[in-house]
Amino acid sequence: MESLNFLDDEEWLEEIRSVPAYHGEPLRICKRCQASIELNEANLKSEDPAEDHEQRAGFRLLAFAMILFALVIVGDIVVSVFRSL
Repeated sequence: MESLNFLDDEEWLEEIRSVPAYHGEPLRICKRCQASIELNEANLKSEDPAEDHEQRAGFRLLAFAMILFALVIVGDIVVSVFRSL
């Protein structure tokens, strides 16, 4: 019966629709968690995908360089151990 009172209130219905749901059932979460979810959604919508791709490419290049450097160091250690035998 209570839901019939809110059917005409579009603002209330829009607020209900914005609540996170799982298989059609609204999730019961605290206000702090809801604020965090809304902030994350806003951040995801506002980020520039091209900029994100460039940052990831830079990170991958840096990671590759670090792995290559580590392999050179380990290879040098292995060679020096075999030469000492």
